[in-house]
Formats: sequence, C-alpha cells, structure tokens
Amino acid sequence: MLLPEHVDRYRNLPFNMEFTNIKEEPPHYHRELEIAFVLRGWVTYKMFTQFYTATRGQMIIVETEDLHYICDSSEDLIMITTHIDLEHFGDRYPDIDYMVFACEYDEDDDEETRQRLENKVAVFKTYLSELMHMTLADNADDSLVSDKLDTIIAAMVEHLQGFHFDNNVFKTFHDPASRNNLQKLYGIYKYIYTHYSDKLTLESVAKATGFSPFYISHLVKDVSGLTFQELINYTRVEFAEIWMQDESLSLTQVSEFSGFSSPSYFNKCFKVWHGITPAEYKKQTRPKERVCHSELNQAECLAILREYIQNPIDLTSSRRSELNDIIKGLDGESLQLLLQVARRLK
Repeated sequence: MLLPEHVDRYRNLPFNMEFTNIKEEPPHYHRELEIAFVLRGWVTYKMFTQFYTATRGQMIIVETEDLHYICDSSEDLIMITTHIDLEHFGDRYPDIDYMVFACEYDEDDDEETRQRLENKVAVFKTYLSELMHMTLADNADDSLVSDKLDTIIAAMVEHLQGFHFDNNVFKTFHDPASRNNLQKLYGIYKYIYTHYSDKLTLESVAKATGFSPFYISHLVKDVSGLTFQELINYTRVEFAEIWMQDESLSLTQVSEFSGFSSPSYFNKCFKVWHGITPAEYKKQTRPKERVCHSELNQAECLAILREYIQNPIDLTSSRRSELNDIIKGLDGESLQLLLQVARRLK
C-alpha cells in the first residue's frame, strides 16, 4: 500500500504552512488535513472522483488520508499550503479525525449558494493569512501561534462540517444535519472506515455501534445522502484507489484487500464512482515527482500576503443584515459592552 507522505512541523506545533506554486504532482495522501489558500493565480486539485479549481481568494480542503493531487495550475500561482495534525485536537473534539470539512465551490452551484459559502469561509482566509504572517516572524510567540491555530480549528468544526452526496457527487453546501446526528454518523463511519476489509452488514455495524439496523439505515441516508451499502462501497473504493498506487499488486489483490466480495463487484463499484474500470484507471499515468513553477520570490509572496491582511473583510448585504439583527436584540448595557470591545480591538 502507498505509504503516507511525511509532513514537517512548524517548530514543535502540530502544523506546517508554506508558500507553494506546485504545477503538478503524483497522487498521495498524508495523516494531516491540508488547506490550500490561493493568493494569486489558480490551481486544480483532484480529490477522489472530483476536480476542484480554486482561484485568488478561494480555498480547498483535503481530508486526512484522502488520496489527492494537483493536476494543473497557472504559472503565476502563489498559495499558502497548510497541513494540520488533527490528532492533536482529539481530546477537545473526539470525532475530529472523521469529520468532513469542505469549502470548495461546485460548478453547478448557483450564485446565491456561492455567496453563502463565501460568507462562511471569509474569516478563514484572514485567519490563515494572519497565521502565515506570524510564522514568518523571527520572534514569533509559540503560544500566540498556537492560539491562532486553535481558533482556526474551532471555527472549522463550527462552520465547515459537511457530509452529503447527491447522485454520488459530494455537495459542499448542503442544509446541515444536526450536530447530534453528525456525531452519530461519525461513529458509524469510524467503524466502517477501520473495518472496511471485513465483512460488514447492517447487523454487524449495529451491534458494534449500539444502534438498531433500522436506525442506522435511515440515519446514514438522511445525513449523507448515501444508502448504508453505498457508504461502505464508497469507503472501499477510496481504499482501493490507494492500494492501486502499489504497482506490484494485481487488481484481484486490490479487490481482496479493499474488502470487496469479488473482482467483478469491485469493478462495478469502482466504475459507479470513477466512471471507468480499475483497469482503465491504472492505465492513466501521473508524474512520479512533484513539479513546481519557477522559484518563488519571497518578497513578492510577502507583499501579496500583507495586502490581503490589510484589506478588511467585505461584508455583504446579507451579513450586514445578520449583524443588524444581532445588534437589535441587544439591550443598552450589552451594546455598550460590545462597542467597548470593538474599540479595543480596533
């Protein structure tokens, strides 16, 4: 099986970030969550079965252990690539390794949906820019850096969780499930994810998780948009894609290692998600090494970063309306306190 790619750490903290301008790279995965924030140009990622393109001011999130790669980008690309070790936050967020975070646009999204998503992720772009700026300082205070990282994680958990498919296509912006139902789904998915190569049935998963088969069937469908069996097949196809990166393995071995009952069923499930058979997939070649555009100019990167940090977040009319509603609900004493805090922050 393809081994996870090693990611360095910033000092002794559970993350790393750097300016990058990758042109293309081979499929890979790592134990850390990856966030790509484009400062200039554009980049296209392939994650599982979907392609995502981000332009200036947009972000892409790659889940832990998800196979992915950059397949194309503009020559003028500059982005901040951040890797975060989510295990460090497991005590505070027990399900964080199995949470699904998303902020990417879907080409079928309408303008209203795109704007709502932009409103949700606007603050993260500022957080990431500020964190990057802090790490570049020679006298960076590790405690302040750590606090900023904690803020990013807390905001992601609160605002960017999503786990929903429509016709086998992942939808970034969907009416969110209740926090309680998401936590239950994470528990079920964790068991499937860690036992994908075993024989899995509704009854066996129900016994392991403490829910009834009927409840699991309806919960999985309502929250994820997939049937119970589709969720299992989705997970197995994900692992099969990783196993297939090992050129020494036959497709029959990949099928067996991924938990499929037969090679023919493996072929069927793989084609449902990828649109091609495993054999056709293996014929597609990817570069063996990571290739970047011309060497990045550090001064140029810093100038773009400072420009972004200095620019205030543009509040859309919908966000102004939300703030007005909040302010209207405050009593005189609370409003005075809010104004005092705002003046100090300014």
